[in-house]
Amino acid sequence: MTWAPSEGALVADRYRLEEFFGEGGISTVWRGVDTETDREVAIKHPNYDSSNAREIIDASLRSELDILEVIRDAGGHPNVMELIDSVVHADMLFIVVGFIRGEEMYEAVSRQNGITNPEDIRRIGIALCEAMSFLHRNEVIYRDLKPDNVMLSHDMWPVLIDFNTAKGFEPDDSSGASGTVIPNPVYK
Repeated sequence: MTWAPSEGALVADRYRLEEFFGEGGISTVWRGVDTETDREVAIKHPNYDSSNAREIIDASLRSELDILEVIRDAGGHPNVMELIDSVVHADMLFIVVGFIRGEEMYEAVSRQNGITNPEDIRRIGIALCEAMSFLHRNEVIYRDLKPDNVMLSHDMWPVLIDFNTAKGFEPDDSSGASGTVIPNPVYK
């Protein structure tokens, strides 16, 4: 039987799960605390309750960790989520990243009937372009830029999250396709 993370649980004797934050087809996210530093963190682990096969979930989460390590090793970027740690606990990979207090850009736009302040729009757009430029300079292809994958802090500072579809640049001339586009019918 797989260990089921729950509120208050301690992961790897260090990270306390404080509040369930959300889940997708690959991972579940908790707001937590690093008990050694008292820093607020986000803790991701496999979502084995999703409809995806365990092998796909494990491979996607491992791939996300690999990309986050590339980003960290390149010095990180203020508009890209920060990798803090990764641990294996109860035979599951846990990825610990900086917690962003705020909301997904999609929620902010929906709640406010759009972001209408021209300075906010400009600042968000420039920051996201700079983040994408940083990723490309470091041969990371993000592949899933959409409002759900941008967290906005309360002062409208954007941070890219969710790197489970990102990949490193690996040219493959066999098919003639770059493999960098994943269509999403919701965002056209």
